[in-house]
Amino acid sequence: MASAVPHLPQEIINLVIQELSDDRTTLKACSAVSSSFREPAQAILFYSITISFPSRDNKRNGELLAILTAHPGIGSYVRWLGLYLEDSFTAGFFASLLRRFSNVGGLRLISVYPLQKDWAILSGPFKAALLQLLCLPSLTRLDLDYPDFPFPYLRFCSRLKHLVIHQCVYDNRLQLEDTPEPALVPLLSAAGWPNTDGAQQGFLESLDMGTWYALRQVLAAVQHPSSMLSLACLKTFVGKILEERDIIEIQNCLALSAPSLRKLSLHVSLSESLQRYPTIPKHSPRCSRLLHKLCRRHFFGLMLIFRLLSGRWASLYPMLSLQPLAALQFLHFSFCLDVVLAAHASTWVCGLLETIPMHNVLSTIVITAPVLFNVDIVDWGRIDFLSSRECHRTTLRCVCIAVAERMEPLVLERMPHLSEKNMIQFLGRGDGEVVGRMLSGLK
Repeated sequence: MASAVPHLPQEIINLVIQELSDDRTTLKACSAVSSSFREPAQAILFYSITISFPSRDNKRNGELLAILTAHPGIGSYVRWLGLYLEDSFTAGFFASLLRRFSNVGGLRLISVYPLQKDWAILSGPFKAALLQLLCLPSLTRLDLDYPDFPFPYLRFCSRLKHLVIHQCVYDNRLQLEDTPEPALVPLLSAAGWPNTDGAQQGFLESLDMGTWYALRQVLAAVQHPSSMLSLACLKTFVGKILEERDIIEIQNCLALSAPSLRKLSLHVSLSESLQRYPTIPKHSPRCSRLLHKLCRRHFFGLMLIFRLLSGRWASLYPMLSLQPLAALQFLHFSFCLDVVLAAHASTWVCGLLETIPMHNVLSTIVITAPVLFNVDIVDWGRIDFLSSRECHRTTLRCVCIAVAERMEPLVLERMPHLSEKNMIQFLGRGDGEVVGRMLSGLK
């Protein structure tokens, strides 16, 4: 029967397998046909793997190790690896499993018990295997949802292009180690880690940060004398501004990446203002609901009060300067949903827009505004004026705005300069995916 089957070019087989990428049952059947079907089918089947904590998946992990041991080539098909880490990763079994993955392009580390400091309780062999993964030449993306990750080791990830940090344990010591933990040195040296060849220095292209203390540790790692990773070619930065220290660390990051930065996205809340400064009234969720009701009934009076107060509150914070970012092309702001904080953040953002350099290439501004009944928290008129200045006359092409549909006529009315030039584009409330594509460079 096998001789009766006509020979198909490998290119056609690859296309057929690619079309079946969502049908895992058929792919498994194809992998048993012949070697010409097996390799492309297995490359899709094993492309993404998540290893969960042992209490649930001991048997499954054992089967996976058996497969990778019997067929070492399969480990090279794994391009995206997710690891749920906990203190049960102490046996050599898990270190052996990690060493089977030789071609990982994206790695996500997730803590089973968030906000715990649990790096110290992981076994030495497992840490060594994990750090070897971090230094794979193929690894270009690291997604950290592991609060106790040892940030000093980032300086050895010379091939890393994209770094996302979801959470981080606050540590006021922030001491950078010059050498790995003593117990790991022999294991890592035997594996040729780290590579100290200066010619191998890599450049991070995108950085997505959640907290100022995580960003401070990343900056300390890349500025270390022995660092093999640099921010000199950073193209995209995504960050949150919740308090003064966020502004300071983001400014430090922008200083390192100013010549290359093309896209900047900031979620502006400044929520710590309510706790840090006695001049700003503290309010409970019940008080917020009352403010919303008052805004619906006494819109213009309360808006005037919010604008006056927000100017005073915003002045309590240092201003993030965009002056060095002459290459910036894309700028995105999003505001929190709290009525008081959004007014505060809006005033701060207007001050930020004033720092855009006279000679710039900024072509797109995106604003995600809060939806609070019919309340217009954002100072659209001021943004309209700042976006219509002479410095934007030849470069700015579009101002994209995400608001509730009922707010769109009001926005157009309050932004006459941009409206007249047909430069306003409404994204609707489902803007997350659109903004994500813009940040990643997709149309």
